[in-house]
Amino acid sequence: MIRRGIAGAMLGLGLSSLLAQEAPAPTATPAASAARKHAAAKPPRAPVDFSGTWELDPKASQGLVTAMQDAALRVHQNGNRIWIEPIGPAIGTLQGDQIVVDGQLYEKRLGKDRGTLLAQWGNDGTSLWMEAVIGTEQDPRAAVQRMVWRLRDFGNTWTRQTWSISGPKTKQTFLVFRKRPAGWVPTPRPVPPTPVPTPRS
Repeated sequence: MIRRGIAGAMLGLGLSSLLAQEAPAPTATPAASAARKHAAAKPPRAPVDFSGTWELDPKASQGLVTAMQDAALRVHQNGNRIWIEPIGPAIGTLQGDQIVVDGQLYEKRLGKDRGTLLAQWGNDGTSLWMEAVIGTEQDPRAAVQRMVWRLRDFGNTWTRQTWSISGPKTKQTFLVFRKRPAGWVPTPRPVPPTPVPTPRS
């Protein structure tokens, strides 16, 4: 991952080691140690929480691709980290994903390729903005995808607006997901029976 601040963290570690050699560190009480561990483990508070079980509303969505027709997702969010996994029939067509929302560029797998992602909370405090880029030797921004996620209807509707840019081509999609109960499982779409030819007499 491309992460800023690694050099600074190493420098800080070296400085801490030097100070520790000059003066012994005070002995921490068990209560103080427990408090520090609790504070370190507490994730940063995010302005929006997409956690839940979601089903795509195809009638309200625009620009759907075939793979998203029966999309159902389970989202778990812990502070600025978001995990997304498909459920039901979508397991065979969609992939799980993890997003780090810290406003810093990092490398990750984007479909079958590797690229970069920048994710940060919107200034309005109600949205998530992302830009994914896949580059080539000839063009470092050969394919760009910009996304805006929002929660609406008191957190019961999740909208995902996407602009995909590849060379002169631009495509826009607008996906609408409806929140379902925690234990909800999508019902597979019935497959029509294969017609059997009637034997000729």
